[in-house]
Amino acid sequence: MLGRTKFIFGILLLGDAFILYASLSIVLFLRYGGEALNQYIWNLHWPPFTGLFVVWLLVFQSLGLYEISTTKNERRFTERLARAVLFNAILGIALFYGVPSLDITPRASLFLLLFISSALIFIWRHIFNLVLSNSNPERILFIGLSPEVVELAEYLKSNPQFGLFPAAFMSSPDESEFGLSPLYPIEKDVKDIITKHGIQIVVISKNIADNAAFIKIFFEMLPLGVRIIHFPLFYETITGKIPVSLITESWFLENFADKKYSLYEKGKRVFDIILSLLFLIPIILLLPFIAVAIILSTPRDILRHRELRARPGDGLVLFKQRRVGKSGASFSFMKFRSQVLGAEKMGEKKELTEDPRQYPIGKFLRKSYIDELPQIINVLRGEMSFIGPRPERLEYVELLKQKVPFYEMRHMVAPGLTGWAQINMKNDASVEDALEKIQYDLYYIKNRSFSLDLDIFLRTIVVVLSRSGR
Repeated sequence: MLGRTKFIFGILLLGDAFILYASLSIVLFLRYGGEALNQYIWNLHWPPFTGLFVVWLLVFQSLGLYEISTTKNERRFTERLARAVLFNAILGIALFYGVPSLDITPRASLFLLLFISSALIFIWRHIFNLVLSNSNPERILFIGLSPEVVELAEYLKSNPQFGLFPAAFMSSPDESEFGLSPLYPIEKDVKDIITKHGIQIVVISKNIADNAAFIKIFFEMLPLGVRIIHFPLFYETITGKIPVSLITESWFLENFADKKYSLYEKGKRVFDIILSLLFLIPIILLLPFIAVAIILSTPRDILRHRELRARPGDGLVLFKQRRVGKSGASFSFMKFRSQVLGAEKMGEKKELTEDPRQYPIGKFLRKSYIDELPQIINVLRGEMSFIGPRPERLEYVELLKQKVPFYEMRHMVAPGLTGWAQINMKNDASVEDALEKIQYDLYYIKNRSFSLDLDIFLRTIVVVLSRSGR
């Protein structure tokens, strides 16, 4: 599965790059005819357009257009691709008309390039998706049933681009059948089922993996080329989540006890400090204007400050709250105040259209993510990182530790301004969302790396610029 993912990523990236340079060649031919082959003409165009193409491909990556889950001809894919093309067009126009040093000739070619490349990208991507969805899938036998198995099987059936088809299921007498078909009892000969359904991958649950009789059968099947995969790993690879209901304490020992992250952690800390210092400049410049806007927008809070605040220390400009950080240590989490003073005493009203906690300037600060800027101080102090699980309130953590399995394990790393859960979930603020959130958080903690952090960082930029995160 991982090999297929990398292969598709490589094909899409090379295909997009080829389309962009082919479009540039067509533009030059249309404008200059045979002179397009002139070295002067080509040298005039390829440097600025190469820089632009790199940015465009990064936008595609940020919008998830190199993921298997998105390579399916449906409305959501078309809308996502259209947003990427539109965003790239705006970036191209801003670059070529905002940088005076660029020659006028590349500018004149830009709009023709936008039209040709957009058309070719749409055609190429939809043809690729069609071929991918109609390719022969690998056939899977699931041994051991659970709600997560059913969820994943349905997901794979509705997303043929993964190249994986749930062909058969086996269950023990104490497991629910979930209406799956074809379903065989655990006593049935596994080899017969594999032969009958042309199985190439066998996905096994933990109780099956611990069964000595099945281990012997699986060992005998290895020469046949059948791959044996544990369900948690298979689920993780497909969904980007860890199924917390199916893992145990031993899973953490197997996946974290011998891993070394020291070089990664040091590099990440250096990155956090450098980026934080760069962000301090706009914070210092914006602080007086934001402070005046907040104070003038909430005159009632000024007059009744001590009475309205939720706790001692609540400021008119800065909102401070104790949150849980790495290793369970608490810290003072900071934001620009985007709600009326004492909003916490009004309860949780996030879904209300008329929220009495909101005020106009505060809504703008939240929508534009400007309210998050003071957390740069938390990053500089080492209490937070740019990338990591979002920190939660102390009382919220205590509640979730009782309701969500392994919730405290998310505190193995420093919390972040943005994270894997934030870019994958539409909402992550309620107790109901916490189970899915911890699954994303554990995936990040297990797979954290510079490349994953870069992916999250790039996608967050797109979310902020499109203001689609809140």
